[in-house]
Amino acid sequence: MKVIWSAIAVGMGLASATTGFGQLSLQSAKVSEIQQSVTYREASHAAPRPAKVGDEIRDDRAILTGAKSRAELTFNDHSIARLGPNSQFSFHPASR
Repeated sequence: MKVIWSAIAVGMGLASATTGFGQLSLQSAKVSEIQQSVTYREASHAAPRPAKVGDEIRDDRAILTGAKSRAELTFNDHSIARLGPNSQFSFHPASR
């Protein structure tokens, strides 16, 4: 009986721990990998420039990949997104 209650307590602890991770608000992402032609735009009206690892995507900033190009973004909760060729990603936390 003691083993059953211990297992239930551990299970509840794990369930609450994973729920807590889902509560983190995504507010930004950083460029963590670049392959080929990837550009970074600081504002919707700004001209793009070559992207660098470490560029931060937030507000109205965007990352754009060219043909045969890829980029990887790491979010503030440590999740990642990989962008394929001819993709665009802009981060708008209020729209999530």
